[in-house]
Amino acid sequence: MPGTSGVEFLRRVRSQWPDTLRIILSGYTDAEDIIAGVNEAGIYQYLLKPWQPEQLLLTLQTAARVHRLQQENQRLSLELRTAEPVLARRVDGRQERARREFALDGLIRGPQSPLNAVCDLVERIAPFDLSVLISGESGTGKEMLARAIHYRSRRSDKAFVVEHCGALPDQLLEAELFGYKRGAFSCAYEDRSGRFQQADGGTIFLDEIGDTSPVFQVKLLRVMQEGEFRPLGAARPQSVDVRVVAATHHDLEA
Repeated sequence: MPGTSGVEFLRRVRSQWPDTLRIILSGYTDAEDIIAGVNEAGIYQYLLKPWQPEQLLLTLQTAARVHRLQQENQRLSLELRTAEPVLARRVDGRQERARREFALDGLIRGPQSPLNAVCDLVERIAPFDLSVLISGESGTGKEMLARAIHYRSRRSDKAFVVEHCGALPDQLLEAELFGYKRGAFSCAYEDRSGRFQQADGGTIFLDEIGDTSPVFQVKLLRVMQEGEFRPLGAARPQSVDVRVVAATHHDLEA
């Protein structure tokens, strides 16, 4: 680039198109050049040569994700300022629709159905903040009952989060449920919140809990007893207020 440098070029880009995410791929490894590039040109990522195709691809994918989030954040901020009453009505309407569709009234059953006793039990326990275990064969509607419990509880206006515990090995399941900090393992490029944090104030449904190992069950027990968990790589535990509803097709007593 005769007569200019990458940092100078991106500095001009920043002044003309400030919403553009700027990435530089350079052979200059001097720390001052890198700091100047990040500070003066507002560079999102400063990649050094020699570079790996996988690293560049991951950087571009992350940058595209960040750019979409920035645009969505700006759009939502504008919408919240100009249409707060409309949004409030939409949220209330969707919550009411969810209550109608997922509550017990949405279960089709006859007057003498064996489900009636189960639904009566759900009606009694749903208002109380108790952990619940639903057992039954696959395909019998355990998740449907879990949603009914949530939408009949005081947590109905909060999140209902689902995790299938039988589909993941222990380490991945722990990362999914508890989250992790950047650098906790080789592919942890950024902080990520887990299912428990996403369900804070609401309900988490742990499907096929009987497929988890005893080692993992010990970690899960602490969350249920103490109301706190430690994300992978974190120095301190986090508190959480979550109701746990679990399900299994196993005979756990056996």
